[in-house]
Amino acid sequence: MSCGNRQQDDNEDDDDDANDDDASLLQGLDELRATRREVVNKLREQTALKQTLMELDDQNLQNKIEINKLKVGGYLCVGEGVGTGDAQECDSEHCS
Repeated sequence: MSCGNRQQDDNEDDDDDANDDDASLLQGLDELRATRREVVNKLREQTALKQTLMELDDQNLQNKIEINKLKVGGYLCVGEGVGTGDAQECDSEHCS
């Protein structure tokens, strides 16, 4: 084998290594992008859940306020099952 052929073989090996490196790099970038999409989607889901939780907490507070207004106004009677959801319209004298 002459010196020129040996150098050509070395250059071809270097090109193959560079192509393998490029392919690995591109694969790594694709995996990174996929992971980023997953993380962004999870964060969006968490944000939506937190928003829903805040809305439910607000609605719960509004419901409690409304129930207390009804109790104070004598329109709602809560029997022995206080806190168990046994509230009903007041139709007897013991609720006043």
